[in-house]
Amino acid sequence: MIKTTAISEDRLPASKPRRLPALVVLLASVASPLGFAGEKHPVSFAEPRPDKALVYFIRTGRMTGGARTMFVYADQTFLGVIDNGSYGVAYVDPGRHLIWTNWTVVTRELDLVPGETYYLEVWKDVAVVDEERGKALISKVGELVTATAREVKTSASHIRNRYSDAVDNEALKEKAPVGEVDAPPAPEHAEGMLRIPAYTTIELELLESVTSEFSPPGSPVHFRVAEDASVDGHVFVRQGTPVEGVVREAEQAGGLGKAGVLEIVVPFLQATDGTKLPLVAQLAPAGKGREDVVAGFQLGLLPGLAVRGREAFCLAGDLIKARTRGEAWVQPGSDPGAAERPRTEAAGGASTEDSTTAAAVVLEARGPDSVHFNPHKGYRPDDLKILLASPVEPSEAQVHAVGGLPLPNPVKPSRIARARDGWECVFDGWSVVRFMRPGYGQSALTIGVRGRLADGRPFAASVAVDFLIEQ
Repeated sequence: MIKTTAISEDRLPASKPRRLPALVVLLASVASPLGFAGEKHPVSFAEPRPDKALVYFIRTGRMTGGARTMFVYADQTFLGVIDNGSYGVAYVDPGRHLIWTNWTVVTRELDLVPGETYYLEVWKDVAVVDEERGKALISKVGELVTATAREVKTSASHIRNRYSDAVDNEALKEKAPVGEVDAPPAPEHAEGMLRIPAYTTIELELLESVTSEFSPPGSPVHFRVAEDASVDGHVFVRQGTPVEGVVREAEQAGGLGKAGVLEIVVPFLQATDGTKLPLVAQLAPAGKGREDVVAGFQLGLLPGLAVRGREAFCLAGDLIKARTRGEAWVQPGSDPGAAERPRTEAAGGASTEDSTTAAAVVLEARGPDSVHFNPHKGYRPDDLKILLASPVEPSEAQVHAVGGLPLPNPVKPSRIARARDGWECVFDGWSVVRFMRPGYGQSALTIGVRGRLADGRPFAASVAVDFLIEQ
């Protein structure tokens, strides 16, 4: 059993006395979607500790199920309780834990890092949100609660009688294999080698958008190292190094207000000397449930089925802090893969075009004025139609770059057809839009196309489009 530690009472931020009569709680949860009626004490935050992970668990107010208290656990340790519109906080030992509640279908396996703070939005799933959203949710609910002696006693009963159910429910989830690697063994002779301490930070940049609607379990997810990672001035992973993650779990949003579920894991990356470094790197963004909308209909099942929850997603350009899972040793200074990687500037910068593209025939091209993407609702983007002004038919074509960044896997058209002013190449919209990123310096993104004409000549073209994220 992995041992975890709940936060001690004397280290908690001040909280208001809790517990209202059950009838009052029920009425308040119906009357106010923000939780209990009455005085709210100012929000305060606990101090992080270097040897523990600081975990906030937050429950926003809802009309449905508002009168029920949720008990939160890490493995077989009780962390605390949350009522409708409240939050709790605990220190937890680092490592991999099953976070679950007395509603044993609400589970999430998380890797926790010492010294880090985690914000968990808990309802029908356990979702990890970033610091900005986490603090906003805490400010919104505005009430810290702590367990009563009776609830501590009840928690022991839950662990005895329900923990195995939570483990079984987590095991029932459709999860893709991750492909983890073991930490490299310590060298017999470490002279001249670079020691990388456990939990050393490496910042990764997501190269593509991922959603619970379009990214099924097992889908590869492409990252790159956002900036050089070093220890004592010695770089062990270069900026621009490609890194591959995987969608471990994904479930589409559905009727009755069901939110989408998404989890991305990055199991390892390769150091400059070729050593595979195991990572702690996990993204579990929150979809949005709409059960209260369903409850508000009061019209039975059929109207509720038409109310879809919102998808969970991450957007291209998002950054994630990965950590080395254990201590590792590498040879400093060597980088056997440097010559094979495309040269890039800082994260979000332009890439250096290869010599084939530079020598190609440049064709004029025309595309749509704008491309729209609504990650919340999961509408599939329209096909991307690019017209190439060429008297000669393209025998092959591909989108190879978006916004100056080369795609991990170029996108081929579903068809090439004769058009009035040339040849129309039709690309699947999601296959291209997933690599577009919001806020990229200017509103227009350049889509790079290249290929070969029927007479054998290589060609290159580019199209600038506005990319609009609808949120």
